[in-house]
Amino acid sequence: MNEPSSEESLASSESPGPTPGTNSPSSEEHVGFAEVTIAQWRAPLPPPDVLRAFGEVDASFPERILAMTEREQAHRHRSEFELLDAKKQSSEREHARLSRGQVLAFVLALTLIAAGVWLTLGGHAVVGGTIFGTTIVSLVAAFLGGRLIGSKLDGASDEPDRDQ
Repeated sequence: MNEPSSEESLASSESPGPTPGTNSPSSEEHVGFAEVTIAQWRAPLPPPDVLRAFGEVDASFPERILAMTEREQAHRHRSEFELLDAKKQSSEREHARLSRGQVLAFVLALTLIAAGVWLTLGGHAVVGGTIFGTTIVSLVAAFLGGRLIGSKLDGASDEPDRDQ
């Protein structure tokens, strides 16, 4: 006699699923799995296989992606150029401001020294000496103070080296 195989016996013992066209629940529960893949890249263009896959979706996609990348690169170059140009102009304005300040300080110092000498020679020794002396002391302090501030900005210390 022909005995049914184990597969046939299992198939015959299972209850039938819903009939086509009906929404009646089945005694069986089906579990489905979906696979999701996320691709990410840091380059301006996707890898060639991804670009090729875009082309399979729509033939114009690869060309549009290339055009978008070229526009983005042109924008980035333009932005960097504008930033560098703005920094250059700012630096030039700062240099002009500092130069103008030095010229004006020089003219003021010469004027005060001349006034001090003129007043001293004109018989006003106390006033002339005071103007002359304070001008010289201020100039020395400005030059030495500028050197000290510059050296502190460069990371130098006021304390002498103790390693020696």
